Amino acid sequence: MIRRRRPSALALAVLLPLAAATVSSCATFTDNANAARVGEVEFPRADLERYLADALEARDAADVPDEVSGELYRQVIGSWIFDELVRQFLAEQGIEITEADRAAAAEQLDLQLDGLELSDFVRDYEIDSLSTRLAFENASASFEGTLLDFADDSTVYVDPLYGYWDLDSGAIRPMAS
Repeated sequence: MIRRRRPSALALAVLLPLAAATVSSCATFTDNANAARVGEVEFPRADLERYLADALEARDAADVPDEVSGELYRQVIGSWIFDELVRQFLAEQGIEITEADRAAAAEQLDLQLDGLELSDFVRDYEIDSLSTRLAFENASASFEGTLLDFADDSTVYVDPLYGYWDLDSGAIRPMAS
C-alpha cells in the first residue's frame, strides 16, 4: 500500500498564493524570445545576439570579446526602438521608406565603413536604420503631430534583463538593483 501525505491546510494557504504570484509574474514580466517590442513589432533576442556577434567580428576579428557589456546591448536595443518608433510614426503619417532612401542609406553606410566588411545581416540592419532616419528627415516638414507624442502613446517593452525604456532620455536604462 502506498501512503500519500496530504499537505496541511496551512501549507496550502501559504504556498498557493506564492505559486500563483510566481506563475503570473513569469507570464507577464518577461518575453524571453524578444529583447524588445514596439506595439506588435518584435526585436527577437536572436537578432540582437547575431547583430552584436557579427558587428564585433567585423570590427576586429582578432579582438572579439567573450562577453559584451550590458551598455552595448542597451545601445543597440535603444537604437532599434527609436528606429521602430520612427517607422511606425512614418506609416501613421502615410510616408513610405523609398528605394531612394535605401540607396542613399547604402551609399552613406559605405562611406562610413571605409572598406570595413560587414555580414549581410548587419549591413541590411544598418541600411534599414539609416533609410528610416533619412525618410524621417526628408519628410519632417509635413508631419501632423510629433514623434514624441507618438512615442508617448506607443507601447514599448524591453526585456528586464536589459533594463527599461526611458522616453525622456530616449535610451534603455538598467534596472535598479
